[in-house]
Amino acid sequence: MRAASVMALLGALLLPACAADEHASHAEPARQAPAGAAVAAQAAPAAFDYPQIEALPPGADRAQAAIDRSPRHGEWVEVANSGGTPIRTWVVYPERSDKAPVILVIHTIGGLNPWARALADQLAEDGYIAVAPDFLSGLGPNGGGTDAFASPDEARKAMSAVTPADAAAKLDRVREYAVKIPAANGKTATMGFCWGGSRSFEYALHQPGLNAAVVFYGSSPEDHAGYATINAPILGLYGGDDARVNATIEPALAELEKLGKIFEPEIYEGAGHGFVGSQSDRNGANFRATEKAWPRALAFLRKHL
Repeated sequence: MRAASVMALLGALLLPACAADEHASHAEPARQAPAGAAVAAQAAPAAFDYPQIEALPPGADRAQAAIDRSPRHGEWVEVANSGGTPIRTWVVYPERSDKAPVILVIHTIGGLNPWARALADQLAEDGYIAVAPDFLSGLGPNGGGTDAFASPDEARKAMSAVTPADAAAKLDRVREYAVKIPAANGKTATMGFCWGGSRSFEYALHQPGLNAAVVFYGSSPEDHAGYATINAPILGLYGGDDARVNATIEPALAELEKLGKIFEPEIYEGAGHGFVGSQSDRNGANFRATEKAWPRALAFLRKHL
C-alpha cells in the first residue's frame, strides 16, 4: 500500500485518540460485575458470540481452553540472560517432518498470560516453532514472572520497567537460543501484539539477522534515522478505530519507501485496538478483522521465511 493511499484511508477511518491507558483491557478475559451492582441506565451491548475457527487464534476469553485441548508439545525453558534472571520462555513445536522457522512471539503489556501462550500454540499449528519469552521474568514477586503477580493490573504496571532496550536485549538472548533448536531451520521472525507490536517493529531496526517482522497494532518507531538499518520486511496490521497507533503508520511508510524497505500496512475498518484478543467486542468487527489479519500474517511469513 502506497503512502498516499494510507493517508486517504487513515482520514476515513481514524477516530479521536484512545484513552490514556489504552492497554488496560488488552487480552484479558471480561470480568463479571459484582453481585448487586447498580444497573446502568443504558445496558452495554451484548458481547459478540464469535465462532471459534480452528485456523484462527482464540480470543482471550477462550485462550486457556485452547491450550488445554492442544495436541502439540509445549514446554517451559529457561533462557540464559547475561547478568540477570533467566528468561522464562514458552516453546511450542509444530507437527512436521522437516525443520521449521522460528517465530518469536512478543506478548502484550499484560505479560505472558494464557492468551499469549495460545497464540504461540496457534503458530505451532500453522507450522512454526513458536518461542514466547516472558519479559517480566525476574520482575514479579519473589523474583517470578507474569504468573507471580496477584492481578493483571499489577503485571501491567510492572511492564513499565521493561524499556525498549531491555526488550531488544532479551530478544537477542532468546533468538540465540531459538536458532540452535535442533528442529529449527535457522530463519526467524517476530510477531508482536500491542506493546509487543511496537517491540516487533523496533527489533527489525536492532537485529540485522531477522528475516521478517509482524506488527499487530503496535506504534511505529519514532527514530526514523534508525530505519536505514532494517533488513527484514515488515507487515503491520491495525484496527481502523485506533487513532493513536495509526497516526504513526504514514510517517514510517514514507520513510521506509524512501529507503527502499518493505513495509506493508493494512487497516481493518471498525476494529479496535487489540482486536485479536478481544474478538467478542465491537459487534463482530474485531472478529472480522482477525479473520482477515491472521491469514494475511501467515501468507507474509510463508513468503519471507
